[in-house]
Amino acid sequence: MWNYKRADFNRLNDIIRTTDWSFLQTGNIDSATSLFITKFLNLAKTCIPTSMVTIRPNDKPWYNSDIRKTSRQRDRVKHKATRTKHTEDWNKYKLLRNKVNNMKKHSKEAFFNTIEYTLSDLNAQNPRQYWKIVKILMKENSKSCDFISTAFKVLTRHMLHPISIKLTHLTTISPPYPR
Repeated sequence: MWNYKRADFNRLNDIIRTTDWSFLQTGNIDSATSLFITKFLNLAKTCIPTSMVTIRPNDKPWYNSDIRKTSRQRDRVKHKATRTKHTEDWNKYKLLRNKVNNMKKHSKEAFFNTIEYTLSDLNAQNPRQYWKIVKILMKENSKSCDFISTAFKVLTRHMLHPISIKLTHLTTISPPYPR
């Protein structure tokens, strides 16, 4: 991922200004375009640093970095508490466990509240973004019937759309999950 905050745009402008672009005038437009893109990206790579980004496709959409950080902290404290068996370590673990659970609960609630408002706005204005969000919601349905029913409630609360029929169909044909 390009890290534009640490980019040296003055240097990039200087390099672009001093680069010989005459090679673009030979050949057809398609080859000139691909040569330009290749040359420009190589120049940009010298002045704009990149950083690695971890994509977690299996995470819930509301599971954010703060929850992940606190969960790791909770797990480390639990490991310490099991080794030492001290009461204060167990108390610290219980506090962190409750904090993580509350963070998950509030984050999930905020996510669904945002989805409700977003879907009601996007239904008429931006169908592409609307279906992108629906796809995110539907991605979760293979794992839990509870998620389907929650998504169904959110989707049908603000509109009557063919997706509601599909979700109803999915809830009726999916096998029952043990509780």
